[in-house]
Amino acid sequence: MSAPAPEAHALSFDAVRRSFERAAAPFDSAAVLHERVRDQLIERLDVVTIAPELVIDAGCATGAALAALARRFPTAEVVGIDVAMSMLRL
Repeated sequence: MSAPAPEAHALSFDAVRRSFERAAAPFDSAAVLHERVRDQLIERLDVVTIAPELVIDAGCATGAALAALARRFPTAEVVGIDVAMSMLRL
């Protein structure tokens, strides 16, 4: 039996985007794991000694980490981007 073609397991960008668009409104109230990982990652930034001019949170969802990033890097411009526009509108 041969292995399935790689395309058989490929994610559709549009399907992922639509899924997160639908999840935007209740996202923060249900994102327990997301919140925990975010908080741990923010804590680990304490070892970073650089002072960046720009910090980009790629896949920022509703932007819950942006304020913490701005506090951690006060001289940087902090930008959040996400594939789901409805996440950014919250």
